[in-house]
Amino acid sequence: MAETTSPESSILETAARLKGAPNEGRPAAFLDRDGTIVVERNYLSDPEQVELIPGAAGALRALGEAGYALVIMTNQSGIARGLYTEAEFRAVQERVEALLAAEGVELDGVYHCPHHPDFTGPCECRKPGLGMYRRAARELGLDLARSVYIGDRVSDVVPAQLLGGKGILVRTGRRGRGVPGAGGHRGRRRPCRGRRHGPGGCLTRWRCGSIVGAKPARPWSVQGKDVRHGNLSRDRGGSR
Repeated sequence: MAETTSPESSILETAARLKGAPNEGRPAAFLDRDGTIVVERNYLSDPEQVELIPGAAGALRALGEAGYALVIMTNQSGIARGLYTEAEFRAVQERVEALLAAEGVELDGVYHCPHHPDFTGPCECRKPGLGMYRRAARELGLDLARSVYIGDRVSDVVPAQLLGGKGILVRTGRRGRGVPGAGGHRGRRRPCRGRRHGPGGCLTRWRCGSIVGAKPARPWSVQGKDVRHGNLSRDRGGSR
């Protein structure tokens, strides 16, 4: 039987590998919010609808204890679409932070993109753009190359390829049921059960994406591997 390890232990092991030698900047865990930390709703604007995904707070707590800055990076196109305001976004975010604080988790930063190209034109901050990450690195003193990029969509982890970090695609949100845009992926999919696959095993309590026997020569990034194929036109739909 395959050896199993606790999620917190796996986090610490992987954190040690990624942090490496001393560096001027602190490594960060860049975290998507909706569908990764909180249950995804359609254009979430009501604080009463905020619900933490089971296991997410424990995973964030372990990452923080391992020395990672916890930074939320979230696309909020509902603002551009006129579905909710900046004030309503902040109210929801305050509720997220209150629920995390009750679990012993304190965020180091929150960055959001209020734009959408169809409504406000192109911008540098909307994921998978790098604007929010570079801003966070400047303001918080972060080392982007030693950081991890976690989310339930390909656009959440593609920045890892461009900035030199590690991307971790989780299977918690609507777009994380399998691999987004995986029409050409015919391999079986299975949830992580603590087995040591990928560098350092499973990073978190989140259900991570694991593809067995995938066909493409340039696979999507799953479980801590560099993103090698990111056809972002496939990563559409949902509410972000």
